[in-house]
Amino acid sequence: MDNSLWVQISQLLRDLLPPEASVAVANEYQYLDYRPGEYDIHIQPGSNIPSGSISAQVVTQKASIEGLMDASLFGVPYFGRGYPFHLENTWGAVTVIYPPDTSNSVQPPYVTHLHRLETPFRLPGVLGEPFQPATYITGQQGESWRPVPVSNISYFESYEKRNWMHTKTGVYTTIHTLHELETLLPASFLRIHRSYIVNIDMIDHIERGLSTPLSITLSTPPAQKLPVSQSYVREIRNRLGF
Repeated sequence: MDNSLWVQISQLLRDLLPPEASVAVANEYQYLDYRPGEYDIHIQPGSNIPSGSISAQVVTQKASIEGLMDASLFGVPYFGRGYPFHLENTWGAVTVIYPPDTSNSVQPPYVTHLHRLETPFRLPGVLGEPFQPATYITGQQGESWRPVPVSNISYFESYEKRNWMHTKTGVYTTIHTLHELETLLPASFLRIHRSYIVNIDMIDHIERGLSTPLSITLSTPPAQKLPVSQSYVREIRNRLGF
């Protein structure tokens, strides 16, 4: 992800917003840029996203979030509205920050400006609208197709140029690539390897691997082990809290 793009976006938003508003842009782990307004909560670009903050909630839930935050996060309270974006295999958040006493009087016109950014900056998805995850994925077995609820899917696998969906009732192929599935699935699914996406609800335990940094053992299928590649270890630790 090119950080210079987010510098341009956050500066443009700062120019469009009321003078008291600040703008923070973050990926899944840290703040990429921060443009303070008159109400400055002193976010440092490059710093980690605090758990429970508006930005953290947005990237975890992949949905628009607003709320009044207390002073425990940044030393001062604030009212924030955050919007998700998806770009280059990662989720992020654009958060607009206001003084806490304006939470009931914040006017929504800036949402229009966020929508306008979608076309010139070619952002996938729609900023300002909630992310609606898929509730089922259709799999194929032979000449039949079956819509499978995502809660019944254990993991997805990319193998021999095909994409496989492992479920409680069997194994299916799917037309979706793993990259596409990352944008469709709810937050209960986690990418652990270039070849695997797992349902967190199906994880039995995680341990150190013999040839990989971590190994995940699933409860369904029983005792199924999947490797975790080094590039996904940090995200897994952050998401699962260990």
